[in-house]
Amino acid sequence: MGKAGRFMSNITDGTIRWVIAGFLFVILIGLIYTYTAAKSQDEVYLQNYSKYEKAVELFEAQQFDQALPLFEELEKEQPRSAVIKNYLGIAYVNTGNVDAAITKYQNVLDLNPYKVEDAQFMIQFGEILLFADQKDDAKKVLEKCLTLVPPAEMPDYHEKVNQLLAQTQS
Repeated sequence: MGKAGRFMSNITDGTIRWVIAGFLFVILIGLIYTYTAAKSQDEVYLQNYSKYEKAVELFEAQQFDQALPLFEELEKEQPRSAVIKNYLGIAYVNTGNVDAAITKYQNVLDLNPYKVEDAQFMIQFGEILLFADQKDDAKKVLEKCLTLVPPAEMPDYHEKVNQLLAQTQS
């Protein structure tokens, strides 16, 4: 009898049962862990989603000072969310914190470079830069705006951009 045959003859039904029981035990522990981790993750998601809904509701009601702390909390939970940073930028400018707004707008572009093609976002960014008296940066952003397709809700988009560009000259 070869080595494999001798090894196989040493395995008893009891050994096989212990191996199967151990295997099933490991699977059971894995399933319990997965269930508890998923449940915990679901709870965090629901809390954040509720907070997000409340923040957007306050934002849309133009209660920026009340929406701001909620968005700041959400940003801590989701530091790479361009959407939350965009809301923060608008909320900051509407509460008078223009420098923070500029930072958030730049963060949005860093996270999502395609926002440079978003006409609405870019004109807002240009206006904020102009308001902060950063005329050179505002001019660059607004010149980019002239190359963008105007949003449907702003038929006078290019006229508005040209008015803002004129303000960068003075």
